Amino acid sequence: MPDTAALECLRALIAGAPVSLLVTNRADGPPAIRPMQTVLVDADFAVWFATGRASDKCRQIAADPRVTVYWQQPDVWHYGEISGVAEVVDTPEARHRFWQDDWSQYFPGGRDDPQYVLIRVTPERAICHHMQDGSTRNVEF
Repeated sequence: MPDTAALECLRALIAGAPVSLLVTNRADGPPAIRPMQTVLVDADFAVWFATGRASDKCRQIAADPRVTVYWQQPDVWHYGEISGVAEVVDTPEARHRFWQDDWSQYFPGGRDDPQYVLIRVTPERAICHHMQDGSTRNVEF
């Protein structure tokens, strides 16, 4: 069972960070890092993102599903990451559950647009660092 204080640190970090960074592995070079809107971090700390089916990140996940998601609150230097295994999810239930109307600019066909898919990151481990108290907490899921 993960440490409760570590999980609380992680929840506070994610709630206060405006953007996350999704890090995937390229076959031919350094990791790919891009800002992403975190759609949801569920009770089990699985992280959900929406993206386009033809994106580089989907191809990279298909080739190597190991990813890292990074968050930072720059005003207090509270930062951390979740590392785990990503999968592209394309079920009607998930597509309808997570759909947000403002995504229509990217997916004009709405929640049924064939390009709209989700990425789910199942956590394996996490690190949460808080500069104010100097603590670093590690979590194994």
